[in-house]
Amino acid sequence: ALHLQHFGGLALQVRSTLGRTIQASTPALPNDGAWHHVSAEYAAPMERARIYLDGVLAGETTHVPLQRSDTFGAVAGPSLLYVGGDGSAASSHCFRGQMDESRVWSAAVAATRAALRSNTAAGTETELVAYFRFDVEAGSDPDSVAVRDFGPHNLSAAFVGGSTTRASVVASTAPVVRHPTRTRVGLPVTIRLHVAEADRSPLTFHITGLPTNGELYALPSRERILHVPHILSAAGDGSGTPAVEYKPTSSLATADAIEFAASDGHSPEIAGVIAVVVDPVNEVPRPRPVAPVHTVVDTMTPVELTATFGEGGALRFFVSTLPGVGTLHQTVDGVTPGAAVAAPGEEILFVRGQRSVLVYSSAGVVFD
Repeated sequence: ALHLQHFGGLALQVRSTLGRTIQASTPALPNDGAWHHVSAEYAAPMERARIYLDGVLAGETTHVPLQRSDTFGAVAGPSLLYVGGDGSAASSHCFRGQMDESRVWSAAVAATRAALRSNTAAGTETELVAYFRFDVEAGSDPDSVAVRDFGPHNLSAAFVGGSTTRASVVASTAPVVRHPTRTRVGLPVTIRLHVAEADRSPLTFHITGLPTNGELYALPSRERILHVPHILSAAGDGSGTPAVEYKPTSSLATADAIEFAASDGHSPEIAGVIAVVVDPVNEVPRPRPVAPVHTVVDTMTPVELTATFGEGGALRFFVSTLPGVGTLHQTVDGVTPGAAVAAPGEEILFVRGQRSVLVYSSAGVVFD
């Protein structure tokens, strides 16, 4: 359970097989009317619980000696998880305020914490277990206690409490970051940095993380961004929204990410990650003509087959027709003959990028 304590701090509790509890606690939370990000994690191998507030460690457990046969182990289903309360009737344990989203992940990994601070998710992430947006949906029953899971498993969830105290879904005022974008190999793309914030506060944007498979340019100056943090101009691409230009540098289809943050000078920064998908140009590989192969009777001759492919990268080669008299053989080193090619459509095994090799065995004095 992740719940409030009577003095206003957070507590994360995990119960062992014999009913004992590991608990991580924080000091009293800031009561400033601003949005804050809370991340609570439980690492089973270390029997450790931690709570982060706005990305900073705010509380953790110390090791608890266990009795024989007692274990906290991994969280396994069916299990109950309480967020904002502990399932008891104690009102002092219940969170009072707005909760924009709640996500459950299967991993407690330090490398993912910065990305998790963005207050949204795609819903398809590999380690995402459950994703509750608490959104107001058209046609939904305002009196329903059911909570929709937008994650990959469609888990069951509900508001818990009496009819006069249970939570209700209202329009959220939390700022939201959603920035998927696509381009093609070699094609620059303009990306506007936008955060939907309900109170319309003016925001300052800055780049905090550079892409690994492309170059980034600030607009409208087209100055290449080489160092972070880099504050962006509000003019952007002329739309009045800060913008950057992403230019893919890899000749292969790939994925990339750009990290940024936005701040109104009062509330904690809003961290965001722009996912960039670089699609292939989708050119058709073109086989190069093969010059006539001159050989002598009863000898093995390597035959090199090549193709042009503007996107780069490795190709797959296949035999479309067999010779009328001689025999084609596979090879593992480009020289030594191996098993004979049995039928048209067989894939050529020796391939190096845009080059492949078969070995031709002649039989008699013929043209083939």
